[in-house]
Amino acid sequence: MKKIGLGCFHFKATQKMSPEEYIKYLKEDLDKITNISNLKIDIQENSFRSGFIPSDEEIKEENFNFEDATGFFPSFCEGKISFDLFIPKKMQEKALGWGFCYKSNEFFKVEIYFNYYFTFTIIEPRKLLDTEESSWAVVCVREFIKNEIENNKEIRFELEVLGPSPFHGDFEIELLDNSNINTEYLNKENLKIFTKIVPTSSYDLVKINGSQTNFKNEEDFKKFVINELSEEFSLYYLQVLFRNYKLNMRQIIDKLAVKAKSGFGIEWWQANIFRRTSSRIEKLFLKVVELKYYNISFSQNINQRMKDTEREKGVFHLKEFFKIEDDDQEEQQYLSSISDLVDFMDKKQSNRTNNTYLFVTTMVGATLGFILSLILK
Repeated sequence: MKKIGLGCFHFKATQKMSPEEYIKYLKEDLDKITNISNLKIDIQENSFRSGFIPSDEEIKEENFNFEDATGFFPSFCEGKISFDLFIPKKMQEKALGWGFCYKSNEFFKVEIYFNYYFTFTIIEPRKLLDTEESSWAVVCVREFIKNEIENNKEIRFELEVLGPSPFHGDFEIELLDNSNINTEYLNKENLKIFTKIVPTSSYDLVKINGSQTNFKNEEDFKKFVINELSEEFSLYYLQVLFRNYKLNMRQIIDKLAVKAKSGFGIEWWQANIFRRTSSRIEKLFLKVVELKYYNISFSQNINQRMKDTEREKGVFHLKEFFKIEDDDQEEQQYLSSISDLVDFMDKKQSNRTNNTYLFVTTMVGATLGFILSLILK
C-alpha cells in the first residue's frame, strides 16, 4: 500500500524572467538545496500559456500573488517537476513543531504537476506506519522547503502554497485481489480504479483500489491513479483559486461600502458638493455587479467541467470535496445584503440631494425677492 498527500505548490520567481529562463534558473536554484536529489524538470517551453510577463515592479510589489489569486506566473498547461527530498527527523520536528515527526520515514517523493486546469502537488512519504497520516508529509515538505529558500539568498524563487495544502484527505492506494473488489466495479470495462471515502476524527481517508490483474505493481498503479485523477486534483485547486478571487472582491466591496457610508455622516455636505458620494456609490454598485457576474460564471464553469470529466471517465471520484452549492448559498446571502445596502444608500443620497436643491433654490428665491424689494423701495 502507498500513502500520498495532496497539495498545491508553486515556485514563484522573485524577479522578471521569461518562461525559458524560469525553467533554467529553477533547476539551478533547486540544485542548491543539498537535501534534494534526482531533480527532473519536464516542462516544454511551448506549454507556457500565452499572456504577459510581470515586470520587476509588479513582482516586488506582490501584485502577482498565487495564494490570493491576483496572479500566477508562469502558467504552464502541462509538465512536471519532481525530486526526492531527505528530511531528517530533527528537521521534521523543526518544520512541523510540537516535537512531531514521522517515526519511520525521512525520505519524500515530491511531484508538482501542471495540468490543463491548474497545478497540483503529490507528496509520497517512502515508508509510513499504518497509524501515520500522509497529509503531514505535505506540511513537512512545505515548511522545510520554505525554510531552506529563506536561508539561501542566492535562490531566485519563493515557495507559494494554495490552501488547503494539505488537502483535507489522506490517500491510500492499494491493489487488491479480485475477490476483495466489489463486482460492480469489475463489470465496468472502463473503470480500473474505485474510491471509498471513510470519515475519520481528522482528515477523511480516501481509499483508492484497483485489481492486481490490471497492473504490474503498486508503483505502476500509483502513476495510473495520478493520471486518472489529475483533472479532479487540478480542478479542485482551480475552484479554490476562484473562491479566493471572489473573497478578494468581497474585501474590495466592503472597503468601498465603508467609504460610501462615510459620505452620509459629518462629511456629507463636503462630499455632496464635490459629488464624491455619488461616485463612491457608483463604484460600489459596479463592483457588486461584477461579483454577481463572476459568481454565476464561476459556478457554471466548475459545474460544467465536473460534468465533462464525469461523462468522459464514467465517475467523479472526489465530488463530495467540491462544496460549490454551499459556497453559492453563502455568496447569494452576501450579495443580497450588499445589494440592499447599495439601494438604501442610493435612495438616501438621492433624497438628500433633492432636499438640498430644494433648500438652496428656496433660499436663493427668498434672497432675490428680498433684494428686489429693497431695490424697488
